Amino acid sequence: MAERLYDRVLIGGAWQLAARGTYAIVDPAREEPVGRAPEASVAQAEEAAQAARRALSSPEWARLSAQDRAALLREAAHRFRQHSRDLVD
Repeated sequence: MAERLYDRVLIGGAWQLAARGTYAIVDPAREEPVGRAPEASVAQAEEAAQAARRALSSPEWARLSAQDRAALLREAAHRFRQHSRDLVD
């Protein structure tokens, strides 16, 4: 299996190179590397948390009904499940 390289983090809707590079993803069953994952810096993690807080307090989000918010979250969960093999081997 070819190793996959994931070297970017998504912050505020924009992909950025992980500030601390990458680290090995190891298949625990075979103890072999299968890819590399991004390692964000503390500053990038804080920036992502701030972006999430801004998004949740945005007027657009506040205007949505509880049902519409739930539908968006269900869609996000569906997309994560749909692409889970691409996200994590």
